[in-house]
Amino acid sequence: MAIAEAHLAATFNKPSFPVVDHYTYVYCGDGCLMEGICQEALSLAGSLKLEKLVVIYDSNMICIDGATSMSFTDDTKKKYEAMDFHVIEVQHSDDNYEGLRHALEEAKSVKCKPKMIIQHSTIGYGSKNAGTAKVHGAPLGNEDIEAVKRKFGFDPEKKFYVDQSVYDAFHKHVDECQKQQKQW
Repeated sequence: MAIAEAHLAATFNKPSFPVVDHYTYVYCGDGCLMEGICQEALSLAGSLKLEKLVVIYDSNMICIDGATSMSFTDDTKKKYEAMDFHVIEVQHSDDNYEGLRHALEEAKSVKCKPKMIIQHSTIGYGSKNAGTAKVHGAPLGNEDIEAVKRKFGFDPEKKFYVDQSVYDAFHKHVDECQKQQKQW
């Protein structure tokens, strides 16, 4: 998608009229970056200088079999810098929302190269098995789900709940997009 954006932008955009002007976001984890095809695609992205590509890498150091250190010992930051990515690290991303917001803003400000945001997180954050492979691909269980909900201030009795503020923000965004579409 990032290659298509770059090609279409180069073909159709005019200085005062950007027809194609969007970012491509990739959200991936440790297992994704262990795949060879992923390395080839990201290397190509760096070579093509896909400046509208933002890869958000959730580095929790756990794969389905256990710690990633068993098979994945790369220095990810150095690796992607060598592929000509602008690399931004966010420590403690489990609850570092400001750090994540700042990283996304920085990513959008950097031109002429793709971006990699490495967010250091804890898999299963808040659960009794946080930071272990026990929460990778396995359900938490009702007791642990209720404990996590309590920890983060949610009603443990509600099985599926989305706060009204989320709906309000979504509807506001839809309204803004509809206005922009009409103007266009």
